[in-house]
Amino acid sequence: MTRFSAMSAIALALFLTLLAGTSHAVSRYVSTSLTCAEIKAKIQSERQAILAWNDPKTNLPRYGLYIANRSVCLPGNGTDRVYVPAKDKKSCMVKRCMPLDLQP
Repeated sequence: MTRFSAMSAIALALFLTLLAGTSHAVSRYVSTSLTCAEIKAKIQSERQAILAWNDPKTNLPRYGLYIANRSVCLPGNGTDRVYVPAKDKKSCMVKRCMPLDLQP
């Protein structure tokens, strides 16, 4: 193995170790069991969270991944403001990732 390929292998192993060390499960919450302030605090502290609720009109389950800021999104994505129901409000503003070419 040449010196360059050995260094590349070490760098790749270090990168994969760091990547594995920083990954974690995304927390899940029922949005209607939390106040809007609690939802925003959880998303801000954890950087992202899955929120679920039942649609009041159809009673079907709804859910989505909501984020603290754009740094959580993949390259080529931006943020979109959306609203979820909370314990204390019908509409609590949160953010989600959205491809830049699909943004309004």
